[in-house]
Amino acid sequence: MRTTWKKLLALCLALLLAVAIFAACGKQKTDGSADPAGADASAARGDVTEKATSPASAEPEPAEPTQPTAADTTEANPTEPDAPTEPEPEPTPATDPVPEKTADDIYSEVLQTYMDKWDASEDFIYREYAFHDIDEDGTDELIVHDGAGEMDRTYYFYTAKNGAAIHLGDCEGWHAALSDGDRCVTLRAGMNGEGVATRISIADDALLMDEGEAYTFPPTPDFGPDIEFTTY
Repeated sequence: MRTTWKKLLALCLALLLAVAIFAACGKQKTDGSADPAGADASAARGDVTEKATSPASAEPEPAEPTQPTAADTTEANPTEPDAPTEPEPEPTPATDPVPEKTADDIYSEVLQTYMDKWDASEDFIYREYAFHDIDEDGTDELIVHDGAGEMDRTYYFYTAKNGAAIHLGDCEGWHAALSDGDRCVTLRAGMNGEGVATRISIADDALLMDEGEAYTFPPTPDFGPDIEFTTY
């Protein structure tokens, strides 16, 4: 009887020990510390989570192309030496405007050419000139009269315009004289009591002469006062 009791007591202790061991194993599985497979799975999950969230394991983004800097451009394309610059021209000194020639200046030059001709020859009996405003425009004309004899006399007419002399024309006259008229001059030429009076005016920078009017003398008709000439 005592032996059976001991066997039952031993069997109970063995069952209690087995229950304790089973309970301890279940607790380790629940905590994951006693199951190596569970520990490995947890570690694996931790690695995956760490790789997914770690910046180092993220997929690298493609780098944007960089623009070349001024230094890179300078090194790649060295600047050429500056071309020599031409010196700036020196400023032209200001000069006073040349005054426009007056009628006296212009006529003096014309007269000088005739005086040179008269000085070069003694054949000229007539060598004289006069200033007279033929067309009454406010500017005197120059009339030059020269000739080697009574049958060889010529009147030359000039006017001054735009700073220069204009040769209006000329006319011959024997036994002639010039008279002042109305916007004209009258050339009287005649001998032995008969003569022709020709009126001379100016049109378009040229002499305009009419057909002439015959007359007899003496007495000489009144064609106006004679134009006074200066003898050289």
